[in-house]
Amino acid sequence: MLLRKNLIKDTGSQKTPQRIYQLKNKVYLFYNLKSNQMAQKVTKTNAELLELVRALNMTPAEKGSKKEAKLKKIAEKIKKLFEEYNEQREDIRLDHAFVDSKGVLELNEKGEYKFTKDGIKAMAKDMKTLLDKEFDFYQFTFSTEGIDDLHFLAGWVEGIEAEKPSEEDEQVQ
Repeated sequence: MLLRKNLIKDTGSQKTPQRIYQLKNKVYLFYNLKSNQMAQKVTKTNAELLELVRALNMTPAEKGSKKEAKLKKIAEKIKKLFEEYNEQREDIRLDHAFVDSKGVLELNEKGEYKFTKDGIKAMAKDMKTLLDKEFDFYQFTFSTEGIDDLHFLAGWVEGIEAEKPSEEDEQVQ
C-alpha cells in the first residue's frame, strides 16, 4: 500500500479523508475509520499486553477529557484479549495445582490452590510460555490528540512513536 495524497483531485467535498491509499492504479479514500479494517497488523506478546494494561491503569487523566475517553476506548478494545490471557493463566494454575489421591483439588486455609515443588516448577515454565505467546493485533486508528505523549501506546495506536532513548541512556549501554 502506498500513501499518496497528491493523487486526489478536489471533489468539492468538505470532508477530508482520514486515509488515502493507492492500490494498482486505483485510489481509495477512507472518511470514517471506526473499524480496524485498514489498520496495520502487528504481532504482540502477552507480556506486552500486560505491560499495556499496567500502564493504562497507572496513567492519570482528567475526568471528561479526550485523554480519558481514548484510554477507556483502548481499555474496552483490549478487554477481550486480557480476559483470554487470564483464562489461559487460570487453566495453567489449575493444571498444576495439587490434587489428593482421589483427584480432588486441595486448597489452603485462604481458599487458594496448593502446589507441590514440581508443580510450581512446571507452572512457572508454562507461565513463561504463556507470556511469550504471540498474537496478531490490528493497531487502533484514531486521532492521537490528547494521548500523543503516551509513548507506552506505541505499536498499539497508529501514529504514536516509541520514546527515543536520550543521549545519556545510549552512553550507559
